[in-house]
Parts: sequence; C-alpha cells; structure tokens
Amino acid sequence: MRRIKIIACIAGLTLGLISCKKEKVDILETNSPVFVLNGEFNGEDVELTAGDDGVFMYTYTEVVNGVDMFSGSIGTSNEYVSLSIYNGNIDFTDVYLEDVLATITPQFSSAGQTNYTVNADDFINFDLVEEVKWYLNGIYQGVNSFEINEPGKYEICGEIKYLDQTTDTLCNEVIVGYAIHASSNLTALSQAGYVNAQILETGVGISKVNWFVDGQSVGSGNTLYHFIGDNTKELKAEIQYANGIVRTKSMLVNGYEPLRNVLDFSLIETQQGASYNQDYKVLISYMKDGIEYRSDLTDNGSSLININSFEFYSENENGKNVYKLGISVTANLKSLGSSTLYPLNFDAVFGIEIE
Repeated sequence: MRRIKIIACIAGLTLGLISCKKEKVDILETNSPVFVLNGEFNGEDVELTAGDDGVFMYTYTEVVNGVDMFSGSIGTSNEYVSLSIYNGNIDFTDVYLEDVLATITPQFSSAGQTNYTVNADDFINFDLVEEVKWYLNGIYQGVNSFEINEPGKYEICGEIKYLDQTTDTLCNEVIVGYAIHASSNLTALSQAGYVNAQILETGVGISKVNWFVDGQSVGSGNTLYHFIGDNTKELKAEIQYANGIVRTKSMLVNGYEPLRNVLDFSLIETQQGASYNQDYKVLISYMKDGIEYRSDLTDNGSSLININSFEFYSENENGKNVYKLGISVTANLKSLGSSTLYPLNFDAVFGIEIE
C-alpha cells in the first residue's frame, strides 16, 4: 500500500499563522488515481497525480488569526497547488465544516479587506487617563489606537495608565471579518461601592448570564447589583444565548471612582460593522521555482469556483478525518509585490483534513 507523508507546510502571507499540524494519509489501493489535478497556469499545462513522478498529497490544518484553515496541497517540493478553506460560524461551538461544506456557495478570500479601529477614546473617560497601550494576541500594537486589517478571532488587551501612574489591564475577545450570530452590550454604573450592571441584548435571546468579579461568581441573570468596595475590579459576564452561542464580556469597574470604569471594547464587533466576511472563503495558491502565486492578492470576485463532490475518504494515522474534495477553479493569481496577473484553471480532487 502506498503511503503519503505530510512533509511540508505552506508559509502563508496572512499574519497570525500559529500552527501547522503535519499528518500522514494512506492512499487506498485503487486502479484509478485518487488525488489528481489537471489544468493550466499562465498558458502552461499543470498535471499532478499523487503517487506518480514524486507527487505527494499533503493535508494539514493551520490556525490563522485564531481561526482554523483546512488545507490540501498536491505536487512536489518544487511545484505544488494548494487549496485552503477558512472555517466559518466561528462563534458557534457545534457547527463543523464537514456538515456545511456541501451546501455553501464557495467564494475566494481577499487579503487586507478588514479595517477595524481600536481607539481608547471610544471606551475610556480620558479625564483620568494618561495613555492606553494596546496588545493583540499578546503582541504590542501601539498607544491609544491601532487598526486590525485581517479577519480573525483575537484577544485584545488594553493596559491603562492613569494620571496618578496606577495601571489596570482589560482583555476581551473580538471577532472581526466573520459573521457574528449573537451580540450584546455590557454596561455598568458604580456608586457608593456598588455596581449596577446589565446585559443589553441586540437581536438574539439570552438564556443565561453568570456574573464574576475578579474571577469570583457573584450572581446570575440579565442584571447585577452587587457591592464591590474600593479599588478597580474586573466585571465579567458569561452569556449563553438562545441559539447556543456562549460569549464572555468584560469591563473594569470601581465602586467609588466611576471615572475609572472601562467599557467592554468588543463593542467594535457590531459598532463598526463589516463589509467583508471570510466565513468559508477559499484560498488557492501555486508554488513554482520558489515563487508563490496567490488568489487573495487580486480581485477574484468574478472568478469561478465550484465544489463538484465532497465525501469522506479515510482517517489518517492520528485519527483525523480526511475528505475528498472535487473542485473546479478559474481564477487569477499574483505574487507578493507584483502587479502581473497569472491565470490559473484546473479540475482537481484534493484531500483535506478536517478536525
């Protein structure tokens, strides 16, 4: 029995690539090719059949800006074509790509289409604040404001420095460039040591809210009235929505100095909206002679991509499911830093691993 090893991972353009899990796929004995690609790149024939002439089928899962991207590559170390599908419905915990892939209308991803501004002025009363240092997934972004230019699910932390030189830190999960299926606003007022907080639901019913102050459970329900005393504390709401989504919202509250209250800055998810949505978008790339050509570097809005078949193939050696994906593509690619368009068209059967 022929065995195909995962021997490489594609180095992507997109920032935030965290992991690439190398797996091994068994090629089942058959009289016809299992994974194959036939097409043209810039007028030249491209014919790749896994198991022939040193051609391998690679499958791997990448995490790009906190979101799974399921990929397959067919070719040699010098020449290969890759297909990647970004996950979608990322605020749900029980929706899986294999359950929806056969029903979606595939479209191409596009780099640099997200533009979210995180600005301290929108969340903090600056009467007491000297500056805010922002961190995105633990990486320093700048003082008072910064931009997010790629879709993803991020942890954003603000380190707040007050005029009296004391500091506090607030972190929140923020989803940008993907569909959001449940949202709400966390608001709170404080006076005489008490905090009066509530969840303002914005379109999806709320099933349950659990409240925490500095990690300690203090109550449940859509509202909270609780004595927190002096000093600034983290107020966190764990919200379960009627559609099954669970999100956590946090803000800083001070029982005696309300000007030190810092709002939940995941508000930018809904306040700024989104003109681009990357749920289940497809990325095609072609590597040859050390140059990578990518579909997301140019406008492929009018290009064609069709999923012709989708079926379970086998489990790999680590127990991950591998699927056969039949696909037809006509698109334009570009290399980084170039303005030249390279047409690519092919019919192929890829293997992709879906966790």
